Amino acid sequence: MPTLHISSFSGAALGGSDLYATDHHWGDDVIDVDAHDLPALKAAYLVDALPRRGRALEIGCGGGRLLNTISTHRPELTLEGCDIRPLGYEPAGFSFTLVDRENGELPYEPGSFDAVIIFDVLEHAQDPAAMIKSARAVVRPGGTLVSFTPLEGQAFSFYRLYRRLLGDELYVETKEHLQSFSEQDLRALVSSAFTIRDTQFTYHLLGHLMDATLFALLKIPALRRRFWESNPYYRETRSPTPGSDSTLGSVMRAANAIAYYESRALRRSRFAAAGMLFTATAD
Repeated sequence: MPTLHISSFSGAALGGSDLYATDHHWGDDVIDVDAHDLPALKAAYLVDALPRRGRALEIGCGGGRLLNTISTHRPELTLEGCDIRPLGYEPAGFSFTLVDRENGELPYEPGSFDAVIIFDVLEHAQDPAAMIKSARAVVRPGGTLVSFTPLEGQAFSFYRLYRRLLGDELYVETKEHLQSFSEQDLRALVSSAFTIRDTQFTYHLLGHLMDATLFALLKIPALRRRFWESNPYYRETRSPTPGSDSTLGSVMRAANAIAYYESRALRRSRFAAAGMLFTATAD
């Protein structure tokens, strides 16, 4: 079976970060793809890029919010997810597999999926090339890879500026991002196993600046705790997010709306973009 070095996800790499503590969550609530925020923009792209039938796997599915969203829009698509952290509930819309972080083996037969999803995950891997290789192994020839990956290593980048000011490990500490891809590096990585067919860009100048600044500020422990308590974008259906209607939550919604309209208008422009949505085909 394909082996993915999924143990290289940042929680293991850092020896257990507080971002993966039990009082933090990654959400399972269905995303409203018609909302005017970045999670909706990204989820809508994903849903549109997936086939209507067949099997799809999300590598690093977290709390399952993307899979729960897909299941409402692609009910004839059989969905599976895997992660190194256990799921806190029994999912109805997809099957979940807990991956052993030590051996990182994906328990799926080669070529058994029509689509593979890697959303907000490649940047967390010590060996992203191994992850791409594993994704290619489990998807059938002609199958689809759909991904969102940050571009925090661009030559023009507020992330670079803040790393110079606050240390190279800044976003490892606050975002668990072990990788800082440029567009060129990301394309080369994916093209080693897939052919990229479509790209859209996100987090342009304003969204890029707001995201880089926010996660730089999360070096402050009190603000980091408040962020995870008040984040309105990681809701769980069984227990509403504490403080989700706080001032910080309202500010995050406003910032997301600004970034949404900017990304929507400039989705085909790479200038100052710090994120890339893409669809690729397994040759």
